[in-house]
Amino acid sequence: MLEAYVIPASAAVTGRAASRGRGSGDARAIAAGAPAGALTPRAGTGIGVRMARLFISQNRLDAWMADAKVDVDGDVMTLADDGRAFRIRPAVLFLKVAGDDPDTADLVGRVKDEAALAALGADQYMNSVIVGDTAYDVCCGFIGEPL
Repeated sequence: MLEAYVIPASAAVTGRAASRGRGSGDARAIAAGAPAGALTPRAGTGIGVRMARLFISQNRLDAWMADAKVDVDGDVMTLADDGRAFRIRPAVLFLKVAGDDPDTADLVGRVKDEAALAALGADQYMNSVIVGDTAYDVCCGFIGEPL
């Protein structure tokens, strides 16, 4: 199950996520459980890439907190290893359309925060979001932006 991934710097919050196999190895390293730092290696180069944003699932954040890998104070998450901090805000990752309906809003694979969901007229209940007549399965979590 997806735990966390990098939202590419070139993508808006509503843009496609690296975890769809179109980005660098950053997403795989974070999803595998490595603490998310502000620099991650670009696949095959050994060169660090500045991380613009993260999507962190609620489960991953809970695990990191239980393992003392991060500290959360209000809306700021700080990494224990290097002290890097991220401002976090609630968001969802659209995983799939529930049922056989087509994804007419092109939301699968996208991350939306609460303001973006409100702008869409979306209704969220736990791990489901309804946009118009289409129901989606979502992963609840947070967008983290480096401070």
